[in-house]
Amino acid sequence: MNFLDKIKFRRGRGIISIIMEYLNGIKGLKTSKIMLFALVLIGMVLIFSNGMGDASAVSVNDTYKPTISAVDPANNAVGISTSKTVKLTFSEAVKKGNMWIEFKNSKGQAVQFTSNLTGKTLYIKPKSQLAHQTSYTVTLHSGSIKDLAGNGIALYSTKFTTVKATKTYSDGQIKFNYPATWHLDSDLKDGDKILFGMKYYGTLSPQFQLEIQKTPYGMSDQDMEASMIYTEYPKGYTIISKQWYTLNGNRVYEEVCTIKPDKYCPVTLENKEMTIIKNHKIYTFDFTAPLKTFSNSKTDFNTIAQSFKIL
Repeated sequence: MNFLDKIKFRRGRGIISIIMEYLNGIKGLKTSKIMLFALVLIGMVLIFSNGMGDASAVSVNDTYKPTISAVDPANNAVGISTSKTVKLTFSEAVKKGNMWIEFKNSKGQAVQFTSNLTGKTLYIKPKSQLAHQTSYTVTLHSGSIKDLAGNGIALYSTKFTTVKATKTYSDGQIKFNYPATWHLDSDLKDGDKILFGMKYYGTLSPQFQLEIQKTPYGMSDQDMEASMIYTEYPKGYTIISKQWYTLNGNRVYEEVCTIKPDKYCPVTLENKEMTIIKNHKIYTFDFTAPLKTFSNSKTDFNTIAQSFKIL
């Protein structure tokens, strides 16, 4: 009896059941020996089946379209770098389809780019720097990318907005970027203190102020950090949150609060204060904007905070 004549890949039948059928047909073979032979023959089937079996019988009919499981930057993200490479991750390994991919700005003008497809990931890199504070849309048309079975993706698009243009402040002690539309409001030195602010023109516009001063004589940086929790607040201040975290290698103590209207300001304000204590100096950042519009200014405030460096 020829083994390969008896064992065939049959649609809807498992290898073990097929082998057992073959072995049961051998006269005089005990049940205990059947299982031993089954394990050996499974290996033989796997080794010799390439080209010997009915390949169409074991193939899987994959008709599912690949989907995008992650995109960087996220859809509708703001404050994105003008040199950002768009990264799209698929639900499975993919290959090139018709490659009909569009990268356009908010005016519908095309952006020239290069693409690189590796495994599950597609990288789309602009050939030149993107414009500041501009919305861009990346569109992958149907069939532009396919899975290994040849199923094309459905139409997909994602949108993001680039960061505002920035200027750089540096005085030999510190360095940071700030929105180019802001202006230097003051630069005052008073003994050990350096105070300055940058803001839009307008009384209720978002404002930023940085104060730099030396730690009190005899106090270590660690002692000053420990004292931060004992901060007293003026009347009308309501604390929203307090936290410690690390930013650009610096320990930061952050407090967020609201400030009630008074005779100097007719609306409720939101204030975020960040403090860094390093090398016997205290760096205090003060970000303030009307409560209703504070979230709109977060990107500007983050531009300053995330670029801050002590020289």
